[in-house]
Amino acid sequence: MSENNKKICLGCMQEINTDDIKCPHCGFNPNAYKVNPRCLRLGTKLAGKYIIGKVIGEGGFGITYIGWDEKLELPIAIKEFFPPKIASRDTTTGNNTIYMFDHADEKSFEEGMRRSVKEARSMSKLEAYEGIVSIRDFFNENKTAYIIMEYVDGETLKEYLKENGKMEPEDVLKVMKPVMKALEQMHRTGMIHRDISPDNIMIRRDGQVKLIDFGATRVAQEEDEKSLTVMLKRGFSPEEQYRSKGHQGPWTDIYALSATMYYMLTGVIPPESMERVLEDKYVSLKEYDIELDTKIADAIDKGLCVLAKNRYQSMSDLIHDIYGEEEKRVIPKKDMASMEVESAVGENVLDDNSTVLMDDENKTVLMDEAEKIDQIVVEKNRIVKFNGKKKILAVIVSLAIVLIGGIFVFTAQNSGDKKELTNVASKENAVTTPTTSPTPTVEVTATPEVLMPNLVNQKIEEITPQIQSIQQGANIKTIEVYSDTVPVGNIVSQLPEAGSLLNQSQPLVVTLEVSKGEELMTVPNVKGKSLTTAKSKLKKSGLKLKTKSKYSSSYSKGKVISQNKKASSKVKKNTTIQLVVSKGPEPTKKPQATPRPTVRPQRPTTSSGKSSKKSKKSNKSSDFQVIGSDDYIELN
Repeated sequence: MSENNKKICLGCMQEINTDDIKCPHCGFNPNAYKVNPRCLRLGTKLAGKYIIGKVIGEGGFGITYIGWDEKLELPIAIKEFFPPKIASRDTTTGNNTIYMFDHADEKSFEEGMRRSVKEARSMSKLEAYEGIVSIRDFFNENKTAYIIMEYVDGETLKEYLKENGKMEPEDVLKVMKPVMKALEQMHRTGMIHRDISPDNIMIRRDGQVKLIDFGATRVAQEEDEKSLTVMLKRGFSPEEQYRSKGHQGPWTDIYALSATMYYMLTGVIPPESMERVLEDKYVSLKEYDIELDTKIADAIDKGLCVLAKNRYQSMSDLIHDIYGEEEKRVIPKKDMASMEVESAVGENVLDDNSTVLMDDENKTVLMDEAEKIDQIVVEKNRIVKFNGKKKILAVIVSLAIVLIGGIFVFTAQNSGDKKELTNVASKENAVTTPTTSPTPTVEVTATPEVLMPNLVNQKIEEITPQIQSIQQGANIKTIEVYSDTVPVGNIVSQLPEAGSLLNQSQPLVVTLEVSKGEELMTVPNVKGKSLTTAKSKLKKSGLKLKTKSKYSSSYSKGKVISQNKKASSKVKKNTTIQLVVSKGPEPTKKPQATPRPTVRPQRPTTSSGKSSKKSKKSNKSSDFQVIGSDDYIELN
């Protein structure tokens, strides 16, 4: 891309020479760039001023490109709302407009767009905080939404850890502090991130840390309007994210952030939260050979408690226990009744259904009554298909939780006028029930959940009964894709993924990518083309080449004389095409000069081996020896 007589690399947005094809800074070559047809083409302009560069990330909610702001002449990141499960397009046709697989999905897509812009607007208010990537602009185009963000030039925490291994405790605390501070402010606006992990934390080249990818962000007060989308990152997602009705809040981000710190310190990803619900094999940080303060280890362990009610309920409390900073405003008990609701997930939120949890530090932690009861019966409501030992264990856990729930209800009902602390399931927290509030009556409806089977590599005609056994009338969507490894008619990928928990009370939509075999490439006609042009054409067609040279009077030097695969024929991707390239006309051979023999007289010898002077004088016509030849020439 040329900008004001400059050429900008569309891979890194740095200035390069106009005759450069491959960027000397990042190695990006636009001629070799290949991307999914649903992604915008290089050089596409949005909103009249934002230039699309290469794709730098794809996820369940959209596509992220590096871009260039023509007005400010700065690199940017462009996030396009694009949920691939329900939407698609083919930009190679020149049409950038998104369409739905099913008209029934249009409402969901519109709702997702609305939330995307709303969340961008909320995130733009947090620009002052160094730990969050800043939002520059947001707008609608191509029937979808775009967010223009600060471009972070660096590497992800995941990449850093992969290259350098686990980190020292002091480095972990230094890196994560701005992220925690940013999340603290984000939670106060009523938003939760829901996708915190090492691959969503960027370390800039100058050492500054930024939290990125807010595609999964949700405004928590909308949770009652519609179930939150199930977002999972194994080892980093808490158990409530495995349930479409799971009550999520700041405690959800706290679990993921604590899991990230655990991974940074140990190099080990914590056990999956759903497995921990049934059998907790979590190893405390204090069990590792790490020079970490016990108080900090306890704080991270608490942030990783399986049940949300046993974790910190606010980021401020976690920051306080790790860094010793008292920034949370404590609300005196006598003033609590007069407080108004400020935010659905704000740290000073109180309403008629709120229960106040107090710890030894006398810090205020909030949990409404519905969440408290949901946590007590969470295992009772879950019906998961397990075999053998795990099934028995699940039953035992469920019975234990039901028993604890009965003790809790009995104690609450007999509390009378006393303010009694009741231990529910944890020694860390105590529940105080005000005498003025009546004990709520809650009717629990079972929500059966089952595991999604693995359909990959199975034939499409064989999987329908499996899906219908989960839910009759399930909506099965298929998309044909090329595959080099999966046979024609077999499943390449599936959504929901294998092992996902499915709520049987909600309509099941299964999206399957079905193999249509290897992609066949069309062989271009490169006969008579220059070798450079031939290489370019074959590379664009997904083919390799091998060359040999020969003289030709019909083709000038460097031109292709012939190709072993006929033009327009179909071959497998990466097939090697053999080309014969001209060396030009064969040079004319010059006639070889006959070497002139060099001779010297051969001296005759006597029988004794001595020369005869007499013979030499009298015999002038004696033999001569040819020097440098194998033959003798007799001269008469």
